[in-house]
Amino acid sequence: MKMSHCICPSFLSKNIGDDSVFFKVFLERFLMSDDQIVLDREERLAKSYVDSLQENRTALENYFRWREMLDRRDAGKTLLASSGSSSSLDETVYSTITSAVTSFGKVIVTDNNNNYSTFINEINRQRIHLFNLQNLTTSNDTLTKKNIDFSELENDLEWVLHRLGRRAEKDDSEDYNNDYLRDMLSSKGYEIKDQTREGASMSGIGAGELDLVIEDRSYLFTLIEAMRLTSVDSDYIDKHYLKLLNNYNPLEVKRSFLITYYSGANFSTWWDRYKKHISAIDMSTFVHSDYNSVTKIVDQPTSFGSVKKLHHHLEVGGEPSLCTHFAIRIGRQEVNNDCFKAV
Repeated sequence: MKMSHCICPSFLSKNIGDDSVFFKVFLERFLMSDDQIVLDREERLAKSYVDSLQENRTALENYFRWREMLDRRDAGKTLLASSGSSSSLDETVYSTITSAVTSFGKVIVTDNNNNYSTFINEINRQRIHLFNLQNLTTSNDTLTKKNIDFSELENDLEWVLHRLGRRAEKDDSEDYNNDYLRDMLSSKGYEIKDQTREGASMSGIGAGELDLVIEDRSYLFTLIEAMRLTSVDSDYIDKHYLKLLNNYNPLEVKRSFLITYYSGANFSTWWDRYKKHISAIDMSTFVHSDYNSVTKIVDQPTSFGSVKKLHHHLEVGGEPSLCTHFAIRIGRQEVNNDCFKAV
């Protein structure tokens, strides 16, 4: 699973001077992987890293060597976020990782979990991991078995949708496709429920039905809503998106997924129009005033032309949120048989 790491200064000062940890964790795990390093725009962390190493020349040399290599990596390897008006280093780390805009799992790297006891409720609510040295020297496979992760779920969803695209027909119902999605995710070990009656219905009367709910140890983890389209039906899209973000999401979970089963004629043209519609939504009026109207749409690559994906970055009550939009082309495209007529 891909992670965004924000490193506590005390962890860095304690471990970066140890050559075995430097090579295994700082170089292999942090630098050579696809994981991100999160720093604050105010540079409080960078300054504290250097200040904490003044009495250890070897550790300071290792740090400058690591930063030089980190700065040469591709854009996106280092992620900048705001630490706000933090008054302590622990609060700086917490505020920085909280405000980071990323689809990766979020991690605070610390040598002492107790330093973050003040923030533990929010850390748990926002699904931020607390990693120690032991976690970082354990294989990713072991960690994956213990915890489900948003980026891992996103990858699994893409794989399931590509499997669906290989077998589904244009006239398959939305419920049929949702059942396939549910069964395949269940086979991968997710706690998943379908047609769960949660939240307020669109009419405001009674509870409404959300397509899929994923839980983690019986706690709400994320929400998945699906729709079947043949065109950019703005009202229909808005209805489902509002249902996902607000009507059936009273807890305002920070990650959600909106899936389209597309059975129209021109998938690429439809996708461009769909992105344009989503990017034009004023979230502060579409959902409610806690949503920031300034949002970001980022097209994401997939391995298949028949599967499209974008990230819609949101801000809710000052905290970053993300909805991943998937679209899968259902059914084979019709072929013009006139092309095969003898001349």
